[in-house]
Amino acid sequence: MEKVTKILAIFFVVGVIIIVALMVSTIKPKETHAASTITFWKYQCIDTMKISRDDARKWKDKVDLQQNIDWEMQTIKGLGANCVAIDTPYDAEFMPYLQKWVTSARYHNLHIWFRGNFAGWEQWFNYPKITSTEMYLNKLKTFIISNSQLFEDGDIFTGAPEAENGGPFDQVEKNEYPDFRAFLIDQHTIEQQSFKKINKNVEINWQSMNGGLAKRMLDQHTIDTIGHTVTIDHYIKDSKDMGIYIRYFATKFKSKVIIGEFGAPIPEINGSMTEDEQAAFVNKLMQELVANRDNVRGINYWDLYDGSTALMNPDQTPRKVAAIIKRYYSPAVVEGQITNQLQAPLENVTIKSNDGSALAVTDRNGHFSFPTAADAITIIVSNGENINTLTIKNIDPSQKITRNIVLMPQNIRLLEKIQIFFYDHFKR
Repeated sequence: MEKVTKILAIFFVVGVIIIVALMVSTIKPKETHAASTITFWKYQCIDTMKISRDDARKWKDKVDLQQNIDWEMQTIKGLGANCVAIDTPYDAEFMPYLQKWVTSARYHNLHIWFRGNFAGWEQWFNYPKITSTEMYLNKLKTFIISNSQLFEDGDIFTGAPEAENGGPFDQVEKNEYPDFRAFLIDQHTIEQQSFKKINKNVEINWQSMNGGLAKRMLDQHTIDTIGHTVTIDHYIKDSKDMGIYIRYFATKFKSKVIIGEFGAPIPEINGSMTEDEQAAFVNKLMQELVANRDNVRGINYWDLYDGSTALMNPDQTPRKVAAIIKRYYSPAVVEGQITNQLQAPLENVTIKSNDGSALAVTDRNGHFSFPTAADAITIIVSNGENINTLTIKNIDPSQKITRNIVLMPQNIRLLEKIQIFFYDHFKR
């Protein structure tokens, strides 16, 4: 009798353990929601140089100036950008014009990348040439401190984009590399001190330059000193070259990369392109940027309006390439929860696309989310032992798609079989 009692006690304990395990494994996780906007890059900019800089004198007296500025900001926002590059010079003559652009950008809730310069650096608008870096740095300090109202936290400021094209440099020869590096560091220091003085948290490490020069000239000390970031204005004939450059800086210098300018076609590089050819080429460029997005903090398409790379036609209708930019700047979001056959959430499950690209990893509640610019995608879900595959078709930009996935084990162990038995008979 005593032996039977012990056996019953053992079965009782085992039963309690199974029931507790079942209860723990089937606890419903707390509901969470994906962020309303998930993007590939922190900063997704579109440039306005053709109007905000090149036509600064011609446009400033037009009666429909504000209407045109507002149209550019509204269009940029509608394409999914969260940032606008404004290239108006920093000289006093252009301040009323610059303020109009800034005011409209704020109204449309866009971060601003200030990509102007003092007109004398490259002798824009026939300004006398700035030949001294000391003169330039003094003007830069004064401009920032005297115009604190222009800036907001989260903006980006570059004092001299593509500085190699002006000042005392006017193309940087190899023997000038040390002086140019020193100038980049001094500029970064002045900007850092000036924005600290006006108490504005503005990104200042986007020292943009030609990609080829950056690769030849930059060294580890300079990159580390100016904020561990390399900013390249990079136009290319082969889209794969973009990925090669990004990986070069990421691997050799452990640096993040900003794509300060990109687009197509540049006639001397790409020749002429039809709308279809432009859209196809830019789509390949965007695929390279997405594939290397872990090393890219921001990108800036050049340019919205006017010129060979424009997203919009002269009559303000969108070119086909505009839809490509929108698909990547305003991607669809796939979200959901991964559970086992008992509806218990599974943590650290990887979600990859069918080409092997990593998309997401589930959190402690089994939730995942990731952006996609594809119109159809096949995802592979795996925890190392078990695999599930899911195909999603007819995906539109900005769409939110929810897919909850049950990851079934290939080999069910005894305890799991007992849990499933209890689940089927008592939980449903």
